[in-house]
Amino acid sequence: MAEIDAVRSAYDEVADTYENHIQGTGTERPIDLAMIRHFAALLPNQAHVVDAGCGAGRMLPLLASLGCQVEGIDLSPGMISRSRRDHPGFSTQVASMDDMPFGDEHLDGVFSWYSTIHSPDDMLPPICAEVHRILRPGGVALLPFRPASGRRTSARLTNQPATGSA
Repeated sequence: MAEIDAVRSAYDEVADTYENHIQGTGTERPIDLAMIRHFAALLPNQAHVVDAGCGAGRMLPLLASLGCQVEGIDLSPGMISRSRRDHPGFSTQVASMDDMPFGDEHLDGVFSWYSTIHSPDDMLPPICAEVHRILRPGGVALLPFRPASGRRTSARLTNQPATGSA
């Protein structure tokens, strides 16, 4: 996992600079904010949500303002340290998206704002399996990403019980 270690080290090194330049939601486009509001609207009131790849925690207050009971995880101890300093009202911890510290069917929502962009392609199936594992039936995930072409897109995963017969 040399790639993941390199990502962790890079974000540890730039955590303060990153957060000093990108705070809150000021850099988000209106359509991105609408997508986040729509995600929150799909959830039950006071939904338990994880911001997976929360970085320095800049999206935690927005999700809370939309009615979510939110906590964050991030691969980088430096980013989590900055999150705890800037957003002390939120629980955050160091964890990987392919091994999240939640029980099966524990969460109403998984929010991962462009956090898979540094994941090697072979890590995406385990990350998606982990998201599915921790979501309650009917839970919602928002996993936007940037494809190689540079266009913005997203994938929405709902954890619906299987229906029909095989």
